[in-house]
Amino acid sequence: MTRAARLSVIGYLDNGLIGDLTHANVQYFVDRTDLAVVDSSGLLTIQSLDGATDHITVWATVTMDGVNLTTPPLAITIKDLTFIVDSTNTTGLYTTEGSWS
Repeated sequence: MTRAARLSVIGYLDNGLIGDLTHANVQYFVDRTDLAVVDSSGLLTIQSLDGATDHITVWATVTMDGVNLTTPPLAITIKDLTFIVDSTNTTGLYTTEGSWS
């Protein structure tokens, strides 16, 4: 949730081989621009959370040799980091100092 992710596009030729997109113009998009941004190199960064949204959707448009193709949308789950502390049966595992509240 707090780390950026690199998006990338792979193109396949009609024969199933991976195509060379070195000279293609790739533009990335995100459906929730109020929560996330994706730059021209495909770096996706969550900027804020609204407490209700559990995913964002990204896609790309690839232009090469006058042909425009749009990728299928991809839903990316936003997960909260949760720590669960189980203090049962911890005798001898660690020493506590101070207090938890």
